[in-house]
Amino acid sequence: MALTGSGQISFNDVRVEMSQSAHTSYGMPSFSIGYTGFYTPINVHSNNSGKYTTGNTNIAISDFYGYDMTLTYPTGSTKQDLFFNVEPSGLCNPSAMVVFNAGTANTDLELEFSGSVSDFSLVDTAVIYYGKPWKNDGSGIPTNASVIMTDSTLISGMNYSSSYSYVYNADSGSNIYFVIYGICP
Repeated sequence: MALTGSGQISFNDVRVEMSQSAHTSYGMPSFSIGYTGFYTPINVHSNNSGKYTTGNTNIAISDFYGYDMTLTYPTGSTKQDLFFNVEPSGLCNPSAMVVFNAGTANTDLELEFSGSVSDFSLVDTAVIYYGKPWKNDGSGIPTNASVIMTDSTLISGMNYSSSYSYVYNADSGSNIYFVIYGICP
């Protein structure tokens, strides 16, 4: 359920929307960058228009108005940008994701993940998963997810293209999602 687009929202509202309600910490700066391994990656779907997607270094709670963790694109849609917020003054290890809904029919999918050297200058690892990209247990670890591809050798950029034999599993859901995990600049 998306956060309200106006009115009052709380740190707890953001925490719950990001499927992190088991966390006792309200680390807003860490929420706003999807701090790797601790918080769920930021879903950078184009309908999430908050400032957490702009590189803004002064994140406010109001920047999360309308944020919806569960937004997906259909498979076969046009290419989507994947970016994350990096605050040079000390926040490290950001993560961000783009989520695609592959549905419930078994099919072959063509997966592409590409970018230039400069696109990946602050990226440590790029991963494609099948499964549920959020988990309500206080961690940023995917639930029932399997790794389709991982690449930590991005010094010359990346141009990944492969066919994936998608077999729907009700426990894993219907999401294919692309995640980038950033370095600590």
